[in-house]
Amino acid sequence: MLAQGRWPRAEPALLEEATSLVVVQVNGKLRARIPVRRGAGEERSSPPRARTPASPRAVGAGSIRKIVHVPDRLLNLVVD
Repeated sequence: MLAQGRWPRAEPALLEEATSLVVVQVNGKLRARIPVRRGAGEERSSPPRARTPASPRAVGAGSIRKIVHVPDRLLNLVVD
């Protein structure tokens, strides 16, 4: 009988997404959202990757003083 049958089991590996949307901020202000492979380190999502069309304007002639990276969530560039 259908009512007494087993429920299908979920596979946790198939429920996870391969990429995450990382928020790029310059001095705490949102500049872009970029897709990055989950688990990618800071070197994968840091300045070369963070140079979206909005980032160079926001950084301008200043220099990047500090990079705050929260894996799979945030990349904040602190600029002078």
